[in-house]
Amino acid sequence: NAQKKAVAVHHLDTPWRPSDLQQRDGRAIRKGNEVAKYFADNKVDVIIYAVEKSLDSYKFNLLFNKQLFIDQLKNNKLGKRTIDEGAMDEKSGMNYSEYVAILSGNTDLLEKAKLEKKIGALESEKQTFLRSKYTSKNRLDNLCSDLKALQDRLHRFQTDWQNFSDKAVRREDGSVVNALRLEGLDEKSSVKQLAQKLQDYAQNAR
Repeated sequence: NAQKKAVAVHHLDTPWRPSDLQQRDGRAIRKGNEVAKYFADNKVDVIIYAVEKSLDSYKFNLLFNKQLFIDQLKNNKLGKRTIDEGAMDEKSGMNYSEYVAILSGNTDLLEKAKLEKKIGALESEKQTFLRSKYTSKNRLDNLCSDLKALQDRLHRFQTDWQNFSDKAVRREDGSVVNALRLEGLDEKSSVKQLAQKLQDYAQNAR
């Protein structure tokens, strides 16, 4: 089985569809390739042959545009302004934009491809930053809201304690004369016990 012994893929011509190029690569880049696994660090060379200033440039341009549309469709990003056309695409393993630039013999096109890659990377970083900023702002808003709620609750507790202290009549030993009496608690019960009992009443009444 030749597929188990492949060390390289040589593209002698340019197909019309990106899937055809990927299918060729898949003949060697696959599980079960014993030579690649044991003798080539599990890697296979992919070599593409093309002629400068020929129909190859036109066909690679078609491949690039088709792959661009396919990637955008798969990622549900048909509306985005740019897409990475720079160095070898890790997902598709192909770089049609730079091939077009090289085969045309126009170094400006190659520089354009590199600049577009940088722009795409910067826009991706910008989107990541904006998402992080939005998440952080949401978290900050929630924390501020929680802080305000806790401050309001603390203020109510302080008001309740002041009202209790003002109205409570105490004996010489500090015990309260007119103590609040609740079922299951005696007059020596602490304020904390009374508060817990009242809270239980409130929860059961809902």
